[in-house]
Amino acid sequence: MSTLNVSNITDGTTTVGTSYVVNGSTKAWVAANGSAVIRNSSNISSGVDNGTGDFSYPLINAYSAEEDYVTTATVRHSTDGLIATRNSSRDFATQLAIETSNDAGSLGDYGHEIMSVGDLA
Repeated sequence: MSTLNVSNITDGTTTVGTSYVVNGSTKAWVAANGSAVIRNSSNISSGVDNGTGDFSYPLINAYSAEEDYVTTATVRHSTDGLIATRNSSRDFATQLAIETSNDAGSLGDYGHEIMSVGDLA
C-alpha cells in the first residue's frame, strides 16, 4: 500500500487541512425511509429493516472500537414528537442502528437520518 503524506487538500478555491479530513469529518451517514430503503449514504453497504421501528445499516469501513465514535440521528415525519434512539443491542463499531418511535414510546416506521463521526479501523 502506498502512503500519500500532505498537510492540505485544495480544490483551487478552498483549502482544508488533511487532519480535518482524517480525524474530524463525518465517517458514515445515511438518509432512509421508514423501511430502511436508502435515499443517500456514505460508508453504508445496505439497509436492514429488523421490524417495526428497528433499523440497521452495516458500515463498509468499521470503527476501530465501539467507544471511538459519536452518532446522532433524526426522524423525518409530518408528526411532531418523534424520537430516534440508539439500538443498544447492536454492535455500533460495525453498523449504525436506531429505533424510531413516537413520543409515547411506541415504535413506528419513520424516515430518518443518521450521522456518525470517529476513528475508523
